[in-house]
Amino acid sequence: MSEYRFERFLEDPVQYYALTAYWNNLWEKLVESTGKAGLWSPPADPARFANGTLVMDGNPILAAESVPLRKAVRIIQHDAPRPDRLIEWKDERWNERAGPLEELVLCLYLDVDTEAQAQRRLAAWLAGDCVVEWDEQRNSYLPRTVPNRDAAFAPSVAAERGFRRCFASAAVRFAAVSDHSRNPR
Repeated sequence: MSEYRFERFLEDPVQYYALTAYWNNLWEKLVESTGKAGLWSPPADPARFANGTLVMDGNPILAAESVPLRKAVRIIQHDAPRPDRLIEWKDERWNERAGPLEELVLCLYLDVDTEAQAQRRLAAWLAGDCVVEWDEQRNSYLPRTVPNRDAAFAPSVAAERGFRRCFASAAVRFAAVSDHSRNPR
């Protein structure tokens, strides 16, 4: 079984913030690597109750949207393994200015395996109709462009190269964050 990440995030506010920072940093790197940084709003701050107490339920652990692209993303994280450790679906989110946005929702139990799957799915969602797949020979993720239904959002070669850099730097950053969450100073 894979190692679970941020195992006490629902009980420990420090781990909850560290987990939120992990997802936000990963998301920002993915957005930058596709060249669409100016098209996405920053991830929303963690929700709070009316009295200011942090809502630590993992729903969502990350939420972001792009009005120009009419897309959104939401990650829901739970703390116990389930038969389907990562579930993906498309939903519709309402934006006051733009109306309905197509939303990718990932509901997961975060371990090494689901982390990699989530990165691939987020990268593909950001790139439009670009699919990121595991290449056994190169032992890394590689983007593969498929016929694009909207040529205006076709991924560039620079964005495809950016995926490789993004995944490598995210792995290093994640190791540092997860080490800190297990052994906070």
